[in-house]
Amino acid sequence: GVVREAEREREMITLARVVAKTLSAPKEKEQRVVLLGLDRGGKTRLFEWTQATLFHRPVRSDDDDDGSGGDGAGTPPTGPRYTATLGASVGRGTYARHQLSVTDLGGLPKKRPAWADYYADTNALFWAVNIAEDAQRARLDESAAL
Repeated sequence: GVVREAEREREMITLARVVAKTLSAPKEKEQRVVLLGLDRGGKTRLFEWTQATLFHRPVRSDDDDDGSGGDGAGTPPTGPRYTATLGASVGRGTYARHQLSVTDLGGLPKKRPAWADYYADTNALFWAVNIAEDAQRARLDESAAL
């Protein structure tokens, strides 16, 4: 409901503040943030949130008739419309005077070997775990093993 969405928004804003404080390289240099985790772990939702909220870009919405993406209000869609990320999605923008590159990597088992290719020159790595769904909570041991 509305309370859960407000709680999720506070968590995301806290995450954005952590990113800004964590990045120690000079502000002129692009900071690289990589989102990792199991498939269906919430990485794409987090990625779209960074695009909408931090970089003020519209994101895809289930309500789009024209396919142009996003509702323009900075709110990523929720629900089952997400599909597995094949490869990587990269978004760039500025937050707190930092130039950021945010990369969402696919979490399917066959995509995980490619993760190592993204570690070099990474300033922050976020491991996404979706504990809102029972099926994902059941995979916490699998997540911890990686």
